[in-house]
Amino acid sequence: MNSGESEPSLIGIDWGTSSLRAYLVGAQGELLDRSDAADGIMQVPDKDFEAVLVRVLEPWKLDRNIPVIKSGMITSRDGWLETP
Repeated sequence: MNSGESEPSLIGIDWGTSSLRAYLVGAQGELLDRSDAADGIMQVPDKDFEAVLVRVLEPWKLDRNIPVIKSGMITSRDGWLETP
């Protein structure tokens, strides 16, 4: 994350079958940082999605609660929580 930019206000997750992309978003909607991982929902052992998410977000060292919006296959029947 660049130190000259605004504070993070949201994390967006696009979690597909074969990869996971995380976006750190500032208060004005600007992209502060992103992370890509090959931890798609079908590669997560024992469906321990929380452990993967914690590992992926850990480098940002966020010191407060920031909303996380998850989309993609993570909301499918094979994902963390199926949504309509």
